[in-house]
Amino acid sequence: NNNNNNNNNSSNGPNATRRNNNQTKWKYGSSNPPPTATSSFSSSSGIHTFPITPSITNSSSSHNDDMSTKYYTQNTSSSIQQLDFNVVKVPDRLRPACPSCDTIFSLSKRRHHCRVCEDVFCDACSSRRVMLPFDGEQYSKPVRVCDTCNIDVEAGNFYSMRRYLTPLQLFDGDEDDYDDYDYGGGGGGGSNANGGVTTTHVQAALSALSQDLEAVLLDSTSFSEKVTIPADILVPAISRYLQSDETSDRAIRALSTLLALGSVVSDHTFVTAVYTQPEAKSVFDDILKLLEWSGSSTKTLAVQEQAARTLFYLTDAKVIAELIEMGEARTHGWGHILVERCDVHRALRSVLDHTTQNASPSLQRWSAACICNLVAEDYRRACDAINDAMTMGSNEFKYESFNMELVSAGGVMILSSLVSSHDSDTRSHAMTALSATIETTREMNIRLGVLKEAYGIQSIGENSACTDTAIIDAIVSAGACSPLTQLLLSADDTVATTGCSFAKSLLYPLLTNPLGSELPSYHRFLSVTPNSSPLSVGQEDGLGTYRNAAMQLASSDGILSALTHLVSDNNHGMGIRSMNLRRAGMDILAAITMTLSFWDSKIKAMGTSMESNADWGELKQQVDLALVSLEEEGICETLAAAFTSTSINSINTSRDSASSQLRESASLVICALAACSTDFASSLLSSNTVARLISAAADDGYATASTRGEWASRRLAMLEATAMIMVQGWKKNQTQLYGSQESNNSVPLELLLESLDAGIIPLISRLIDSRLDLNDQENVYGDIRLKISLCHIIGALFGIGQCDETNIGFSRIFEALGNTHYLIPSTVALLGSTITATQQISHASQEQLPISALLEANLLALGSMCGSRYCSFSSINLEGDKAVLQIDMLTPEEKDVFTCQFEEICVSTCDILTKSSFLASCLVGVSGEGSIMPMLRLISAIAENGPERSDQMLARSGALLPVADMLRDAMVAGDFYIFSTCLSLISICGPNLTSNSENSAIQSLRGCVQMFSNVLTIDEGDAMDTSQGNVLVSLKRKCIVAIERLSNNKGVWVTIVSHFIPCVSEYLLSESDNQNSDNINTLNAALRIILRVISLPSHAISISRTGLGSSLARLICQEHTQSENETPYRNENEALAIQVLHTLLSQMMSQAAAERSLVNDAMNVACFVLSKEAQSYGEILSDTASSVRFALEILQLIVANLENLEKESLSESPLVIDFVKV
Repeated sequence: NNNNNNNNNSSNGPNATRRNNNQTKWKYGSSNPPPTATSSFSSSSGIHTFPITPSITNSSSSHNDDMSTKYYTQNTSSSIQQLDFNVVKVPDRLRPACPSCDTIFSLSKRRHHCRVCEDVFCDACSSRRVMLPFDGEQYSKPVRVCDTCNIDVEAGNFYSMRRYLTPLQLFDGDEDDYDDYDYGGGGGGGSNANGGVTTTHVQAALSALSQDLEAVLLDSTSFSEKVTIPADILVPAISRYLQSDETSDRAIRALSTLLALGSVVSDHTFVTAVYTQPEAKSVFDDILKLLEWSGSSTKTLAVQEQAARTLFYLTDAKVIAELIEMGEARTHGWGHILVERCDVHRALRSVLDHTTQNASPSLQRWSAACICNLVAEDYRRACDAINDAMTMGSNEFKYESFNMELVSAGGVMILSSLVSSHDSDTRSHAMTALSATIETTREMNIRLGVLKEAYGIQSIGENSACTDTAIIDAIVSAGACSPLTQLLLSADDTVATTGCSFAKSLLYPLLTNPLGSELPSYHRFLSVTPNSSPLSVGQEDGLGTYRNAAMQLASSDGILSALTHLVSDNNHGMGIRSMNLRRAGMDILAAITMTLSFWDSKIKAMGTSMESNADWGELKQQVDLALVSLEEEGICETLAAAFTSTSINSINTSRDSASSQLRESASLVICALAACSTDFASSLLSSNTVARLISAAADDGYATASTRGEWASRRLAMLEATAMIMVQGWKKNQTQLYGSQESNNSVPLELLLESLDAGIIPLISRLIDSRLDLNDQENVYGDIRLKISLCHIIGALFGIGQCDETNIGFSRIFEALGNTHYLIPSTVALLGSTITATQQISHASQEQLPISALLEANLLALGSMCGSRYCSFSSINLEGDKAVLQIDMLTPEEKDVFTCQFEEICVSTCDILTKSSFLASCLVGVSGEGSIMPMLRLISAIAENGPERSDQMLARSGALLPVADMLRDAMVAGDFYIFSTCLSLISICGPNLTSNSENSAIQSLRGCVQMFSNVLTIDEGDAMDTSQGNVLVSLKRKCIVAIERLSNNKGVWVTIVSHFIPCVSEYLLSESDNQNSDNINTLNAALRIILRVISLPSHAISISRTGLGSSLARLICQEHTQSENETPYRNENEALAIQVLHTLLSQMMSQAAAERSLVNDAMNVACFVLSKEAQSYGEILSDTASSVRFALEILQLIVANLENLEKESLSESPLVIDFVKV
């Protein structure tokens, strides 16, 4: 095109050739947001950032179907018209003054044209002469160029972008546009009002400008050389054409490319120019109008894509923060006025609509990326509105957040659907947008809460209030959790980080809210209301939505496996991930496993009632499958590696590093899994995990605040994990589940010794000695949780030691205590502080602080210290042994030392418990149901192992009343463990009740005697299995022993006569055949009871009517085969039985009230004993002498009263006849 000199400087020059070649390698549709690591949003409180990966160059979908590519670069019927650009020579009449120096042109000040941009300048501003590489005769010598273009020429930029300013600035759409300009041909001007510049020429200029900008975008190193037009000139020159239908498609393309280029080179002046130009609000309105075009044509979709791209850069949080700072520096409030020229609500509605546009993946991509920025800007404005309302004391906001509409209008559902998109970048942007929405909603609700609390206005923000739970519920219901597996398995850390950030945003309150990590210690009393649904149970503490999301992640195929691999040192050939990524993955695992632990405890609390509930059954299946999956993935080895891996230890020695945070999260996972199953706990023992947890917790560097919040220190998670493993080891030892019974006893002992070697005693002594300050609002919750874990460790240490028959564990414990003298008094003192706190603080405060849990744990620790053998986590199959320490296992020297230690603890603890009415109120559940069993266990241990005065203190405390009630409840429920514990306690303390005691206490004690008596009548054949039958036999023996103790209190004698004697008569008949030593001892105890109460004549008459004589006769006269060892027990039993019968007969005959059956039974017994003795070697042995004496006295009584008896009935007895024969 050499028809005119002006055409030599056209798009067909060398620069155009290079541009066209580049277009064959790169499609405009792949022009993407700059590859930044994060997108931040600002507020008056500072800058907040969310992970975002806007780079979409690695998209999994092809960009060939993007509308921008089709419309702007391809030559099809639906594409934009391809135009060549020609520089326009500015007519003299359009420049009355020099545009550079404003000098007015006249006859003396002539006009001169620059041969690069063809604009008009004065001589002073265009005095340079240079050679230009253009075709044409006039360019064979140096030509005039303006000073501005000369800068470009000297830099080698002969095709300056200033060429495009001439038509863009000259054209006035309000003037008539006569298209008589010879476009592309000859002619140097035209006759129209625009000086020959037509709409078509403007279109060509915009297209050529876009292509030049794209070329620079590909090689941003040439930015400073190529883009020399000031932003405040270039931006308005482009944006003025956004409102015209004829030029808007090309103008939006040029503007979006310019802003993209500025972002790549970190030059925000172009964005600033958009906001600061006088017509800024109109420009934003034009951009949004383009986004709102209707239809699905190629042009519409291409323009909408460019508009979304433009909006993305205009709403970048960093740019907005700079604008606010710049504006505030100029005039107060001006910065906020600048950025508020964009209608965020309108923009969000538009881009949300475009995210559903499947016809243009690139439009989807840019729209999703825009939402991330717009959500951040929405949050900033909402926070500013809240701050302004707080300053003014108003309940009205100048700006309402879009979040509520985002939920109600289905925006969250739309974004959730994009998470399953085939395009990886769209998925990434959608996840980032959802994460940002959740996080901003949480922070806004915190600010609203502060405002409501400050002014007491509950109606504040009701119209715009939106909870993160509503957003998460929508995300979960849309199934947006399932696609996470693919992201977490990605070898690209950036992609995996996006997935982790999204998952963590769903679960974060489970980590930061103390209730989310508050694991249950007891299953017995932390029950679930029958017929309650999992949904209602999960919402009791307000964390149900997050737990539901955690269960969705746990149930989604492959997520647990992906997370395990992500945090592992051995990542199956993919290399070790970055520490921050591994920490994020461990955080997610922690939230999920704590949820599994929560539901596992609730399922166990449901018991058999769960079987008829389909919802609970399904939940149990999900929990079991998740736990199995974690076990199969080797989660225990992965967790152990978190404390042993050199890759972690070598990264950073700082206790606030990502590696220390990883250890903290790993400790949470260990604690949660150990709470679910003793198998997980035992799997961690072989790797010395407990010792490493203790060593880490002992490091004061881990005493700093954790990532969970200021309320918790990092060592808290490690101590809680240690406590849970030790408690589970204690439980497993109790229930004999460590493999075979022959070889499992060493495992808990090894755990105990490992803990002692690691220095657990000095550590817990130091930490438990610290003062509990309830007024320290920031740290009190964490301090209480810390002391709870310490108490659990103490309880497990002493519990395991007491179960060790070798006594090695106890020796080591007291050896360590010898070096640390303040552990025991500190633990006892903690009980006093806890009781005081329980009584002083309000019920509402107790619900906010885990005071009840601290009381439970403290009672558990002291119970073990006072000698209780069993833990109170689950029912124990009793085989007759006491649930207390067996001192007889110790050597005499050890017995003296340990007994003294236990008595000292028992006395000091009992003194604190009995100072007030706290003991009785605790046993009735005033301090929480969870404290009942530990308290019962503690006072039972005190009663068994403490001195006599501690028994007296317990008897006077009023504790026997609630204990008696618990005894009845346990009897009805069939809970033999609680029943036997209450029985033991009552039998020890009951005799210390005097006539001065409250009448209700004596009445309660009589009720207990009646209940113990009824136990003897329970048919053992009704037991479900052999083990339960053995438990019942053991309980019957315990009941008789208990009544024997209680018979020392004459206040219960009447009850013994009226209830126990009839029951024991039947028991004697049923047990007369069972002559083992344990049973004989029990029978002897029963006979001693009868012998004690029969001394009163009135009692003797009542007893004689129960048929006791026949029972005693059968017990004595029945032949037995017994071993040599059983002979002494048998002889004592016979002597007691004859003594009872002798006393009964004496009482009855003295009152002339002896019945014939009693006399006959007594006669038979006497004859049997004397016959057996006469058949011996002729001498009366010392151990049978009493029996012979009582037999002879019985015969003497009968002979003395023979005249009043029926002689025939006596002489007809076979035993009497045999005696006369002998």
